[in-house]
Amino acid sequence: MALSFKSEDYKNPRLFPIILNKNAFIQRPHPVLVPNTSAYRQYWLEQSKRCVEGFWGEEVKDTFRYMSGPLYWHINMWTIKIQNKKTKSESYTFPDLRDVEWIIFNAFLCCQGFSGFADDETTTCNRLVKKYYDEKEGKKDENGDLIKLTFKEKQDLEISPNVKTPKGKYKEYVEAYEYLKRTFPKPLGLPLYENEAMDLLLLSSRYLGKSYSISSLIGHEYTWQGKRYFDTTDKSVSSTYVGAAIEKYSIELLDKVKEGLENLPGAYGKGDSYVPSPLYRNSKGTFKPRGIYIHEYDVFENGVKRTKGSGSKIYHGNLGENPGDALGKRLTKIFVDEVGELDKADLVHANNERAMKTAFKMGFVTATGCVCAGTKVWTNEGKLVNIEQLKKSDGVLGYDGDKIIPQDLTFVRAGEYKECCKIKFVGGNSISCSLDHPFLTQYKKSINTSTNRRYAEFVLAKDLKRGSKVCVASEIPVFGQLNHEDAYLFGLLIGDGYYGSFGKSPTVSSNDPTVIEYLNSKYNCHTKKQFIQKNGNVYNEILLSYNDLIPKLKEAGMLGQSKQAKRLPENRNTYTKEAVCNLLAGYFDADGNVSKVGNGKIVYTSIVFELLEEVKHELLKLGIHSSIVKENRNTPPQDEYKGQQKHIFRLYISKRQDIELFKLHIPIKSKHKIANIDSILLKPTNRRFNLIDEIRFELNDNKKGEWFVDKKIKKVRVETVKSVELIGQKEVFNLNCSPTHTYLANNIIVGNTGGSISKVVALKDFFYNPARNSFYPFPDMWEGTGSIGLFIPATYADSSFKDENGNTNLELSLEQTLQDRKQKASGGNAVALDQEVMFMPLKPSEIFTIPNSNIFPISLARERLIALEQGLWKKKAQVGWLEFADKTRSTAKWCAKSLYPAYAQIQPINYYALDSRQDLQGAVVIYEHPIPTGKIKMSGNPYRIVYDPVAKDDGGTSLSSILVYKSIVDFEDDVFNLTDTIVAEYIGRTAKLEDTHDLAIKLAMYYNAKVYPETNLTYFVPYAQRQNWGQYLQLDMGSNNQNVYLKTGRKVFGKRINSNEKVALDQLVNTWLRDKVGEDEDGNDIYVVDNIWSMRLLDEIIQYGEGNFDHISSLRLLAFWNSREAKQEITVLDEQDMYKEQLFEIAAEMRQERRLKCLDY
Repeated sequence: MALSFKSEDYKNPRLFPIILNKNAFIQRPHPVLVPNTSAYRQYWLEQSKRCVEGFWGEEVKDTFRYMSGPLYWHINMWTIKIQNKKTKSESYTFPDLRDVEWIIFNAFLCCQGFSGFADDETTTCNRLVKKYYDEKEGKKDENGDLIKLTFKEKQDLEISPNVKTPKGKYKEYVEAYEYLKRTFPKPLGLPLYENEAMDLLLLSSRYLGKSYSISSLIGHEYTWQGKRYFDTTDKSVSSTYVGAAIEKYSIELLDKVKEGLENLPGAYGKGDSYVPSPLYRNSKGTFKPRGIYIHEYDVFENGVKRTKGSGSKIYHGNLGENPGDALGKRLTKIFVDEVGELDKADLVHANNERAMKTAFKMGFVTATGCVCAGTKVWTNEGKLVNIEQLKKSDGVLGYDGDKIIPQDLTFVRAGEYKECCKIKFVGGNSISCSLDHPFLTQYKKSINTSTNRRYAEFVLAKDLKRGSKVCVASEIPVFGQLNHEDAYLFGLLIGDGYYGSFGKSPTVSSNDPTVIEYLNSKYNCHTKKQFIQKNGNVYNEILLSYNDLIPKLKEAGMLGQSKQAKRLPENRNTYTKEAVCNLLAGYFDADGNVSKVGNGKIVYTSIVFELLEEVKHELLKLGIHSSIVKENRNTPPQDEYKGQQKHIFRLYISKRQDIELFKLHIPIKSKHKIANIDSILLKPTNRRFNLIDEIRFELNDNKKGEWFVDKKIKKVRVETVKSVELIGQKEVFNLNCSPTHTYLANNIIVGNTGGSISKVVALKDFFYNPARNSFYPFPDMWEGTGSIGLFIPATYADSSFKDENGNTNLELSLEQTLQDRKQKASGGNAVALDQEVMFMPLKPSEIFTIPNSNIFPISLARERLIALEQGLWKKKAQVGWLEFADKTRSTAKWCAKSLYPAYAQIQPINYYALDSRQDLQGAVVIYEHPIPTGKIKMSGNPYRIVYDPVAKDDGGTSLSSILVYKSIVDFEDDVFNLTDTIVAEYIGRTAKLEDTHDLAIKLAMYYNAKVYPETNLTYFVPYAQRQNWGQYLQLDMGSNNQNVYLKTGRKVFGKRINSNEKVALDQLVNTWLRDKVGEDEDGNDIYVVDNIWSMRLLDEIIQYGEGNFDHISSLRLLAFWNSREAKQEITVLDEQDMYKEQLFEIAAEMRQERRLKCLDY
């Protein structure tokens, strides 16, 4: 099933009950009290107690709720920096109290070991009491063993004064997190901490304000020394570690800590009379990387220097450089920011220290693309150069959302080779770049089209497709200071003149009286030759003064240019706007014309493509867009021009606004050409260019995107993608520029490089197995997978859906989130949709997505996997093995695990992440048995088998993969109803490699199909030939087979896949997965990926990145096979009606057999 946009398809639980009156918990603004007075001491003593021990707030009469000390501190003492969107001024304010804060801080309290309240006589959250009841009821743990209290645990229960009722019975047990949601008719005293502390892993939507909550927790731990009860005699010392895989994240977090600690309330006076906040802790050290901030200060008592303070510390570490950085420091808390950037192994290092961890995934995936040599970029001086010629000192023009601006270059890098593509546009423009290069792309329209509003985002080259709208600069108004007086003449010479050598005077040819009159009036010249053309016009060849012009032509870099080498002046970037206009006017008067065909066009003509390309760029400076087309000549070359090319290039200006701009800016002198332009402007037309007055930039990118936040992108135009062609590995060049992180590549707005790929999937095992990894478990209320880490969905992110007490309207918020997704989906950009889903998830599985490193349809695969997990897979899958039917080893039979005791223990490997306890032998899974083609006459064989073997017998990280594919078949029944999909699979490792080879052949026998193996490992093909199974091998379909066969007469089977082929093959796989195969009952598109039954294959599609993806390797073979031998629609032949009837009978028999085989699974 495709990604749903219906609210009823999503569970939308309320994670915290409705808050009735948040003001019951807010104690601010604080009164201004004179230090050292009784009122001052009494007030701040009470506030300090609340910050440590918490506070019972009466929401309404006789309804009390407990607020933890850290949350009271966060709401009433901590300050955060905010920026006024209009004035950009910054100020400090207290955080708001919303349901999100209750969720996060209560989770933190549970992780501290919270076990109930001292005055609750009936209920406890002590987990040993739960274990006591579980033992009493005979419950078992996850390993199947009976739950039993240890001797030590029994002792702890007996001596605890807080676990029994006044009557001596154990209290009712309630899980701590659920208990903290309750309200009570009276305060129940101090919190208890009798549970073992656990770690906290929070994965959630963006825009929740998590970083402010975490900075506050760090500040609380430091200020109150990790205390749980307020006791002035308690000399506890806290040691807090703050780190991240990427240093900038921990720097940003600790900047918030520093600001919060420096702006605590209660300060009094100014200047010499200033008294800091009573919460302030005088400290030494630094928050800088690898620094230590410590609560210590020096005083002199009786002339002796003494060091005072609690000694509490905050360490600033780097887990990316040193995964074990937190170890050995005797820490009380560890806070890991941007945990999604850590490898799983690195997080294990941090996890080994017994301390509290609060981990967050808030990172963003940014692109690292490059463009190929020959791509034109603009320097800050307005000079157009190839990117390989660009120097750091040149700078580069970029786009700030309103206009073209000069930018500094941080770096220019060359010499890397990447898989590339060539993108061609309808207007003739093109660009060659790496597959991961980002383009600013229009992706959706406003509902109210009268506003002419569009939306833009950066899209990777690999995700562009025919019809994509890529943003280009509407104009590049960068000009110099040289108002060259001969610019118009230079244009005439380029268009129809000669200036090819030092010894001859330049000449201009023209039949236009106005142009001739201009030359005669301005220059020292005379007519060298004159003749009358067929149309009666007098054609003049005018000789210009050698001494006057040769130095100027030399200075312009034009002298000596032949017809095939003509170019615009090299120094034209120094020309004023007026000089550029005159240059283009001279060229048009000499070699331009006006076509009145259709709506009319302005045309420049040349035999030199590069010359017209330069003209195109100069026109763009004026906002005039054009296209260049290669055309055959209308007439053959004349005798006197032997060697002339049969084709010619024409530059067309065809959109009405471009023609109007041309007339406005280009001062042509030819009267009949002016008249022709006027005549086409009188024609009615709808050919107006797409000038977008306003684009809202919605890219969630912490590098390129930050420049465009709260900005409107104005006056850009779009070009439509005509085609995207893979061109293999090419040398590419990349750059990084600021402040906009964009530049113009062939006048197309693209993003520069930066960032890294998220590693959030490495957290999956921690998140879905929290207790096993010492993380506090929370119930999965969205997908029912059991216990998970703490998850907060996107429905809680938008504060506009919260009421005055901070409660979220979950229904309206869900509708808005789904509407945002629908708009992303309407743009046809799968990566944009995947990013939206990942960063604004509605259920836990959606956060484990890596859109920028994975071209496959992740969201669709995830939806399909969830559907299979919820019972659909068990209804279809048949698990077992295949055996040879007899000693001849020429046929195979199916052995369902439910019917064959020898295979009763085998289990399929359904997920990419392997459990260490899992048997890697795996099992064969069949989703549809073969149509008996031996009995039923078909138009072809519908089955194809692909096989990716491992290198050796038992051992290693790779698994063998076998996929059985069924092509399109027109016969449908509830047994034989699968089409264009995988109908059987195996993934695993047998003790002997030959057993897996045998299994591939058995499947070939069973499905009467050929096996197409990957032959990077060469063992399978010769093994099959030795066993006389050569008839089941599929020939290589590449050129290699033909070459070898022609040379040696030896056939080549299977395919060897080179590393540089994988990107292209992945594109074929991606295309197949996204093929539309129909619509569901609601009219939603159904794709191939929606019909996949293999859970392992779907999980590999979702997780795809670095590592061994064995089913994907097999899928590459299948995609290649299908590309060489097109998928054919197999039919039961029309004249064989009797066979059709027989087929239905066989299907009925197999239905009954299938039911029997599925009974025990």
